[in-house]
Amino acid sequence: TQSTPATPEATTESVLSGRYSAELSEYLKESAWLTYQLSGIYNEARYRLGALEPPLVEMADDGWMYLKAHVSGVPERHSRMAAGRARHLEAISVLADRLDIQLLAMVAPAKPLVHPEPVFDGEVPGDRLSVHGQLVRGMRAAGLEVLDLQGPLRQLAKNGEPIYYKRDVHWTTQGSIAAADFVR
Repeated sequence: TQSTPATPEATTESVLSGRYSAELSEYLKESAWLTYQLSGIYNEARYRLGALEPPLVEMADDGWMYLKAHVSGVPERHSRMAAGRARHLEAISVLADRLDIQLLAMVAPAKPLVHPEPVFDGEVPGDRLSVHGQLVRGMRAAGLEVLDLQGPLRQLAKNGEPIYYKRDVHWTTQGSIAAADFVR
């Protein structure tokens, strides 16, 4: 993703100061393919051992795991935060314009909006779609160009493409590639 840290450069100064080691550690932790794989293995092991975090995890049909906040939602809280979010988005838009930066905001849908079948019997409740829609509309109202991935990723999931891991809230490799393809 765009937020992935760049590969650190090993210079004499960065190695001797220890900065290179710290930056490399962060890069490997956040960027490596292995991190995604180990995260999936970790979640699978916790599931099989029955060692989930019930306050955070909602179990759905066929062993699918979701974050409870994404399933039960908090539309009221989201609405209460709308004014502050609008000011923040407006400030981002103004700064991007001032710096002559073309900004594209990509709205990644929560897992239940892409894979609703195991948790919502295939129909996403309107309040979950409403929260997602509020984010998209708020970004557009602030003057940001927005790419809403909910529709395209949902369609791929309907066609059998695994966008999110079954027992993790992160995109699969296929999901990441699909999102990147939509950005292009």
